Amino acid sequence: MNHIQLLYPEAIISKEFPTDNFSNYHYFRNHQDQSWLLIPKNGIGEKELKLLSLLYEHVEKSAISTMNIHTKEWYDFLYNEGPFPIQQSQKEMRFIHFFIENQQLEREELESAIKGFLPEQAIIIWEFDNRGIIIEENSAVSLSEKEYQMMSETFEADFFAKTFFFIGKFHELAFKTPSLIKQDKEFFDFSLSFLKNERMLSFEKVFPSYLAHHLREDIKGKMDNELLKIFKDDPEMHITIKTFLENNLNASMTAKHLYIHRNTLQYRLDKFTEKTGIHLKDFHSAFTVFIASLISNSEIK
Repeated sequence: MNHIQLLYPEAIISKEFPTDNFSNYHYFRNHQDQSWLLIPKNGIGEKELKLLSLLYEHVEKSAISTMNIHTKEWYDFLYNEGPFPIQQSQKEMRFIHFFIENQQLEREELESAIKGFLPEQAIIIWEFDNRGIIIEENSAVSLSEKEYQMMSETFEADFFAKTFFFIGKFHELAFKTPSLIKQDKEFFDFSLSFLKNERMLSFEKVFPSYLAHHLREDIKGKMDNELLKIFKDDPEMHITIKTFLENNLNASMTAKHLYIHRNTLQYRLDKFTEKTGIHLKDFHSAFTVFIASLISNSEIK
């Protein structure tokens, strides 16, 4: 980070999290050497801030300074190579990333609303004023995906705030847990950019789109060009086929999701088969078409 100080002479570099009050500074975390970079807010423009945020993790100071001791233990374990949180060292935990689109809401109000849905022992770590991680212990009162869906719908109705969740898997804590959290964060970041209509996310839901997006161009080029052309020329056909496959070939669910009559859906499916010669009830055909639909999505983005 020394080269950064040449550009920003008033920047501060520290191996430890600065405990003094630097409220007029932007905080950046370098995960390569676990150091901190602080740059005065009045000394950096918006474009520079975005660029630095790509190189380092931009962290809200208030997200850390307001933590209680137990939450700070978790923060140190996940981000500072700290020891296992003692109370949970033998328990199965999962980590739910969340993002709330409305940035005008007060964090205290949001946290109170979130905790109203969660088991008492759940912990919230804030990364920004509208984004964080819920740490949940595996127990009889653990929330289901449906309950997180209800939370998202409630926030949108009460706060006019679109809320997104990436629900991780329960697993025992291990030294590799922080790297798994970092991987989930990468998938969540991807979904916020490329799966904007999805509120409830998981590895299984995100990974196919992530894979299609990151395929090498020469691999994408081997996909049936006629199939891709149909999706490109007929966006309605594209969304119909993709939705049909995502709903496990269930015509009733697909028609309901698309707000169309089943006869209309059947007409579109027949039209697709007529154009391509592909029957979607065959697993390998359906899988190939689904990958093609994701590649088309990726190219549209």
